[in-house]
Parts: sequence; C-alpha cells; structure tokens
Amino acid sequence: MIETRAQMNRLDLVDHFVVPIALLVGLTACVSEARVQGDSEDFASPSVTTAPPTNIAARRAQLSAMVNPNGTSTTVTFAYFPTSNPSDTTVVKGATGLTGSTDQAVSATINELDPATRYGYVASAKSKKGTDTGSEKTFSTNAAPAPSKGQPSALQKAKEASEFGEYERAVIFLTKVTRDSSVEETYRRDAFKNLVRAYIAQGQQDNARTAMKAWLKMEPPPVELDPNRQPPDLMKLHYELRKEMSGDYAVRQDPGLQTLAIMDFTNASVTDSQRWGSLTAGFPSMMINYLSGTTDLQVIERQRIDWLLKELELQSKKDVVDQSTAVGTGKVLGATSVLFGTYTVLEDRIRIGARLVKVETSEVLLAEEVMGGPDDFFGLVQDLSNKVTRAINVELEETKTGAGPETQSIEARLAYFDGLVEMDDGNYQAARKHFEDALEHDPDYELAQAKMKSLEPQLAAAKVDSTDGSGGSMRR
Repeated sequence: MIETRAQMNRLDLVDHFVVPIALLVGLTACVSEARVQGDSEDFASPSVTTAPPTNIAARRAQLSAMVNPNGTSTTVTFAYFPTSNPSDTTVVKGATGLTGSTDQAVSATINELDPATRYGYVASAKSKKGTDTGSEKTFSTNAAPAPSKGQPSALQKAKEASEFGEYERAVIFLTKVTRDSSVEETYRRDAFKNLVRAYIAQGQQDNARTAMKAWLKMEPPPVELDPNRQPPDLMKLHYELRKEMSGDYAVRQDPGLQTLAIMDFTNASVTDSQRWGSLTAGFPSMMINYLSGTTDLQVIERQRIDWLLKELELQSKKDVVDQSTAVGTGKVLGATSVLFGTYTVLEDRIRIGARLVKVETSEVLLAEEVMGGPDDFFGLVQDLSNKVTRAINVELEETKTGAGPETQSIEARLAYFDGLVEMDDGNYQAARKHFEDALEHDPDYELAQAKMKSLEPQLAAAKVDSTDGSGGSMRR
C-alpha cells in the first residue's frame, strides 16, 4: 500500500515510516549512538543499506535494500521523492515481519512515476529495538516512449514486460509478433531483437540462437547492433552466427570505406599502475566512440575484437598487444589498418604512444606520442584520433563524432573503464557495480547508463542459473 505525505498525519511520521531526509539522518545518528552505548538485551536494532534501483522504466522502478533484522521482527519501508521537490515524499512498504540475523534483500516496486524525472530514495528498517535508515540513492526514470503508428500492441506489451524483468511474459508476446506474417517487417525485426534478449535473460541459449538466426535471415537491410546497448551474449551470438553464415570472421564492409581496428592498449605505468589499469580498455573505447560518426571510416567495435582474440587465441601474452598480434587480428577481421599502443602514467603526466599499421603490407603509417595530465583523457584521445585520421586520409568532422556521451568526471570514467574490463571477463555483477559507481560520480553519464541497461538480461540469466542450478555457456 502506498501512502502520500498529504495523506499522513504530520504528527505521526515515525509510525508511518516517513521522515524528511534531514530528520532521517539525525535519527540514524541517534540510533548509532545508542548502539555504541550498548544494549543489555540479546538483540540489536536492525541495520539497513539502501541499494541501487533496478528495472527502471519511464513510469516505474524497483527500489532495493539489504536489511539485517538482527533477530527481531522488522518492517522495511522506502521513502522516495522527486529531487526537485524533496518535500513531496511518498512511502511504500517493502517487507513486514522480516526476521533473521543475516543480510536479506528487500525490494518494492513503485509505479506511476513521472517520465524523465530524477528521484531520490532511502530505505528504513524498524523493529521494537530501534530504527535504522540507509543513505540516499538517486535514479532517473526513462523518457516516455514516443507513440509508434502501426506498432502491434503485442510488441508494445512485450517491451513493457521486458523493461520490468518479466521476460517469460515478454516471450509470449514477441513470439506472436514474429510469427505473424501480416505484421510490418520493421516491427517483426524489432520483435526478433527483443526476443533474443528475452531468451538470453532466461538462460535459453538454443532458443536465443534460433531467434537470432531467423532475424539475420531477414536481411537486407543488414542487422546493425550497438554493443553499448546490447547484452554481451547477444553480441557474441551475433558474431558467431555471422561467422557461421559467411564462413569467415571478416566484418561486413561498405564499398569505399576504410576499416580500422583499434586494439586494447598496454599499461606500462610506473605510478599507481593498478589505478590506471583499466585504461587498457578505456583508451580504445573512447577512440571508437569519438570516431564512430566519422564519414568514410568504419571502426570495428571493441567487443568483436575481444571475442575474436579469445575465439582464436591470437594473443600470445595477456594484456600485451604487439605488432604481430595487431596485424594478425586485422587480417582476420578484414581491416585495412590497425592501431595499437602503450600508455604510461608517471606522477602527474600520462603519455600515450601509438602505432598505426597498414594490414596488407605491415607498413607503419603513423608512430605518434601524445602527452598531458591524467585528467585530460578526452583531450589526448581527440589529439591522437585526429592524427590517425590524417594518416589514413579520412576527414574528421567534429559535428559528426561520437563525443557526446562522454563525461568530464575522471572518477566516473575510471569506474566505467573498470566495468568494461569486468564485462570482458564475464563478471557482470562486478561490472554493474562499477557502472553504478560511475553514475554516482556523474548521474548523466550516458555510456554508463547504456551499459547498465544492457546488463539487465545477463543479470536475469544469472538469477535463473542460481535458482535451477543448471549450466550452459550462456550463463556465467
């Protein structure tokens, strides 16, 4: 049951589990002081940690917390509010009669939120021993989807179900759309894409493969996927089936376009090497994003290169890319040129050395270094990218580059890069935590938001795996 602040007796806030944020902080401090002073009885007051939200959609979200009742029956509530008007607080109960003495996950679904709005929320846990309140978390709801003329209602229902993690229900609607030959082809293709995602979320590898194959057979036009917005297993299926259908690993090339493969960089840092370690993935990721809108140049996605290196075991030494590995990878992918390099962080300076090699002849087209402060990642990437495009005679139009989704926060970028490394290793829970950290530093970081969303089917599959105890190459 949801109660609004206007419905509550303002003199009875604690009983209704609604307290303004400032008072909640004060209450937490009082409870903490009471704990320090000790409790003569066996059980302590409950403890609660507000967790990041999940299943965020335009008008709904799932709020989460970890709660330890500490042996006493506990009630858990969530107080949420638009950050533009914190006094407009609403409370929803997450659990009542919660018992035990270990951390337990508690969640509550909230509906009727405003689209494209930033909300804050806190979790509270109350028992006869006292009350604890977690720290404040924030999130932004998605923009309301634009109405689509002619879109089948079943497809819209499937998308809504998927947004809220109801993948089994989504499959029913999506299957109906894909099998209806009267549905416009654009919508059927969209349905196949969402069907693959839903099968991945349920850990159904064979069904996902079948749906992906049917989707690819609908070409032309070619199926084009953004790896920043699709689950890793969907991208892997895409690469595998492309290879199976074409007989080789080469990317599909548009006539007249040059194709560039950017390898992960090698970390040779002297100062705090571990802190800067994820720049191995970060620098190529930023360059690919920056160059993605360039005309006359096709940049191979980093995920495809990572998949190929693992598939064919082309990299002789982990975390080190030499010219032989780079050129060999470029040849297999059908690239015209390949870029690889090394970076060094020494005290307050960072130096990036890169080589651009023509794949066909192994001719070095560019050997360049750029240097600057560690907080000037993007400036260094821009400088290096400009030099690369000049070396291959490609015009770089500033207005068409993909620079927009980047962030100015160095901590947000490092957390995002850490997430990319964890994704490469299949550690999706750890990756999600890093993307959450990135959004803590910059809530508007578009790439981190997209990666968080792309991981939802993978994390759902992990839950299915842990529930039924089954295995499979798709489950991690």
